[in-house]
Amino acid sequence: MDLLEPSSATWGEHIVRLLPMTSRTAGNPHQDTAERQAVQWASQRGLIKDEGVMRQLIALRPGRLNGYGFPNAGEGTLILLTKWLIYFFLTDDQFDDGDAGTDPDHAEKLLSPLRDCLDHPKSCTARAPRVSALSDLLTSTRSRFTDPQWRQFTRHLRDYFDALVQEARNRRTSTTPTVEEYLRLRQNTGPILPLFDFVEECECIRLPVSFYDTEEYRTILVGSSDVSHWLNDVFSAPKEHARGDVHNLVLIIRHVERCTFEEAVAKSTDHMRRRLAEMHTAVEKVHAMHADGLFTNGERDAIANWYQALLTCTRHAAWYLESGRYTEA
Repeated sequence: MDLLEPSSATWGEHIVRLLPMTSRTAGNPHQDTAERQAVQWASQRGLIKDEGVMRQLIALRPGRLNGYGFPNAGEGTLILLTKWLIYFFLTDDQFDDGDAGTDPDHAEKLLSPLRDCLDHPKSCTARAPRVSALSDLLTSTRSRFTDPQWRQFTRHLRDYFDALVQEARNRRTSTTPTVEEYLRLRQNTGPILPLFDFVEECECIRLPVSFYDTEEYRTILVGSSDVSHWLNDVFSAPKEHARGDVHNLVLIIRHVERCTFEEAVAKSTDHMRRRLAEMHTAVEKVHAMHADGLFTNGERDAIANWYQALLTCTRHAAWYLESGRYTEA
């Protein structure tokens, strides 16, 4: 028998007790300014269609979420990050609550101009609001990134768009992926990786170019993204359960392993612990690589700073309780 139900008022509090990380950081002193300016930008760009959407967006406190995740970001960087976060929120809602989420052809139609914009951002300024807004974001971001960072960032955006179509395809065919299939798909169905690409900018560091091609780099970056996606899943399970959506780690584990919600939540947090342990092992390997002369002292320190900042990015569980985005089914 399930002692924990998605409709339970204690769902969120139960999750926080199980998490392998703290639920919040001190936040960022610029988060309120970033939120105010980013919401204003979204309104001016035509992304907020009515007062209802505006109220929902303000209630989400996107600036606070980014404040928890990026406490060291400067004001300008946090404003840009919060614009991106709002853009992703509105995109996710279009797929979670609209026809595009269950119609892969419709999804492709919506995403095709966004993919085109990645190749030619400056040529998209006069198009529909969601395309011109993306053009503005890309133009503002490009000047902050090195060429290797930019290539990675745009690849992560493409993967995110592709994963949204795959989710729509799964919903259309009523396909429930296996746990392993879902874990691979989940790496890109949320916009975490593009947001985490800003960590170097937030921390005022540059990783050695050679590090981008290492297994350790991917283990740490994707690992922190996985933990954040699964954190989202354990909090969003009530909402997704209520609407019959299977794309959630808790719900898939419960379906595949025929266990209770409580057991599925515990197994999900176990996944987080294992991924955090893999990240720790990867950073220990970096220290060994430094000892072998593969990285300078400065490069090692930059990687260590980046790793700690990514761990900080996962410490935002308090936002889920404060915003009510997913706890209200």
